[in-house]
Amino acid sequence: MQKSNPLLSSFKLKATWKAFILLFTFQVFCITNKAQTPSFLGMNRFGINSEGILFKVNGDGSGFSDLYDFKQYVDSSGLDPFGTLCKAINNKYYGVTYSGGTGSIYSGVIFSFDLSTNSYQRLYTFGQTSATFPMGYDQNFIQANNGLLYAMSWGGGLHGGGAIYTLDPSTNAYAEVYQFNKPTGELPHGNFTYTANGKFYGTTFRGGANDSGTVFSYNPNSNVYQMLSGLNSSTGDFPSCTLVQASNGKLYGTTVRGGLINQGSIFSLDTGTNLLTKVYDFDTLHGYYTEYSDNAILASDGKIYGTTALGGGNGGGVLYSFDPVSNTYNVEYHFTNSTGYSSVSAPLQASDGNLYGMTNLGGAHGLGVVFRYDLSTHTYTDIMDFDATVSGKNPTGGLVELPLGVGIISKQENQFELFPNPAKESVRISCPNPIDEIRVTDVSGREIQLLKPLQNNYSLQMNGPGIFFVTVISKGGISTKKIIVLP
Repeated sequence: MQKSNPLLSSFKLKATWKAFILLFTFQVFCITNKAQTPSFLGMNRFGINSEGILFKVNGDGSGFSDLYDFKQYVDSSGLDPFGTLCKAINNKYYGVTYSGGTGSIYSGVIFSFDLSTNSYQRLYTFGQTSATFPMGYDQNFIQANNGLLYAMSWGGGLHGGGAIYTLDPSTNAYAEVYQFNKPTGELPHGNFTYTANGKFYGTTFRGGANDSGTVFSYNPNSNVYQMLSGLNSSTGDFPSCTLVQASNGKLYGTTVRGGLINQGSIFSLDTGTNLLTKVYDFDTLHGYYTEYSDNAILASDGKIYGTTALGGGNGGGVLYSFDPVSNTYNVEYHFTNSTGYSSVSAPLQASDGNLYGMTNLGGAHGLGVVFRYDLSTHTYTDIMDFDATVSGKNPTGGLVELPLGVGIISKQENQFELFPNPAKESVRISCPNPIDEIRVTDVSGREIQLLKPLQNNYSLQMNGPGIFFVTVISKGGISTKKIIVLP
């Protein structure tokens, strides 16, 4: 009888396992991309306990699921979630509440949510020391390359003008790394924008030479804050936004007041020269008032899409586009009472290419809606109406898309970093394990690239523009991320 070769058997086993992984990945992509119906996580106020909920909903309005009910009066878990969730590299989602928590100050909490187990954990209660009182109103986390989560508070801190704070997701340790002040900018009212130079960019609502707000940069590696430009009544007063970096490299933001008719403006900042330029004046007819963070995004067509809370043909705000190449502003949709109005958060471009967002008011119950906007047909659809009791009401944050095949092809050990995103020509992939294979597919499931780098870090050249999915296979497993490639 011929004896089997243990080395050959081991080789065959590894080859069979790898073939199974590749076949399984392809099958999952065929299934998920064929459906092309994205799913989202969001947060809302009220709900069953009237204290807020964390929910899931599909892109066609179906499949609504109440994943967690906040219950401050039972376990001090927090009250009134605000803003948009942030998914960290450990696959958990992080967010803040406006109030609640432990102690007597009652100023909100930082929490995590594990979707794989539907488990909620309160991590930190704001105001635990006398020098800090940051509030979580409309402030969202962003994860830096050093692994820490960063966010800003609207108020509190050493000087009362807010603070930049971090949360270490590996230890849940909280720290304040910068204190805002009036001379260089205070009261940040937006979130960070992470750029390819490794810096964060943001805005403050007040402070600076004219007390009309500032644009600043912050380096998370060196902990250096720099005020880049102060605003005034001509450029627009009181920026209340998260900056958007366009394909020309400039940062774009909005103001609440100032400009030609004191209804706010859109401005650009050249990060090379720090020159700030007003590029558009808001008005009543075409929409105005953007006093909430995260009110614009960059889409795959290179245009900036955002919302206003007021103005437009029906007085309830508009969904607009702005072309940074031609400086052309266009109203895409006038919000209405029956299908939702007064959107106070940014839309999201999902894997199907459509924009998804929420309004604070309007709809069947007058309590806000989830909407979809088709960029190819310019069609707006109210896909779900909030009802207060079951689904909550009056959302103030945005949606975050769940990965395709969530819970099937994602594995924590193989989570990789993809930067920058959106990208223009190339993207940097960093993985904790040597990368066996990189697959790039489009939204239809068609394979665009197949690479075998066999290294931890790789510079991937993208053939855009469009929305693509990057799948990384290593001994840690399989993980997929969406990327937007600009023209």
